[in-house]
Amino acid sequence: MRALILAAGFGTRLGAFGEQRPKGLLEVAGRPAIEFAMRAAEALGSVRAIDVVTNDRFHGAFAAWAAGRGSSKPLRVWNDGARNVDERLGAIGDLRYWLACERPREGLLLLGADNVFDFSLAPLAEWARREAVVALCDVGSRERVSRLASVELDAEQRIVGFVEKDPAPRDTLACVALYGLPNSALGEVERYAAEGGAADNLGYFVEWLHRRRVVRGLRMAGRFVDVGTPEDYAHAQRLFAVG
Repeated sequence: MRALILAAGFGTRLGAFGEQRPKGLLEVAGRPAIEFAMRAAEALGSVRAIDVVTNDRFHGAFAAWAAGRGSSKPLRVWNDGARNVDERLGAIGDLRYWLACERPREGLLLLGADNVFDFSLAPLAEWARREAVVALCDVGSRERVSRLASVELDAEQRIVGFVEKDPAPRDTLACVALYGLPNSALGEVERYAAEGGAADNLGYFVEWLHRRRVVRGLRMAGRFVDVGTPEDYAHAQRLFAVG
């Protein structure tokens, strides 16, 4: 299995926080936010290599981070070429870029660099050997769900309802940017793009995918914050405070 961390955002929702430093390298609990996804992926014996896709503006910063930390797995930082917001490929565009370059023959853990969490990804990786699967977290408020995605499950944890950026979520359970895709599902990315699917957000792909094949939702027990806004960055600092 491979792990791919998407880190090519320009942090537009972060305002001044995201102007000079990518949100994946903002510090939470004394370490860059991307370290939470990195360490979770490194802990999995099934993951043989880790890749990070970033943009041209922040590639040097991520390359320096990768060179300075070392890794227990082969680690490569990719540059998608985008120099500014107008040139960004979007999350799906970056996934397509990486798939076209690497053409993997195995399953994929797909992780957001701005996801801060403290639970193991082992269940996600195990399910991803067979079926598409997404992580579900209680994010504490319906307002936070509205910035992510709401989800409805059947008795066997299959997704039967999914709304990206749901303006009126029923509860505080959200689908977050931690996904597992078996190799058989990777070809669906190109089909989604060919049908005109939005390139900027992985949630829209999941919304499309669950109507075409089984996608399961796994409830993760632990803390989670997406540090995409100044408010959520401050929330992560409090929730994961050291000491």
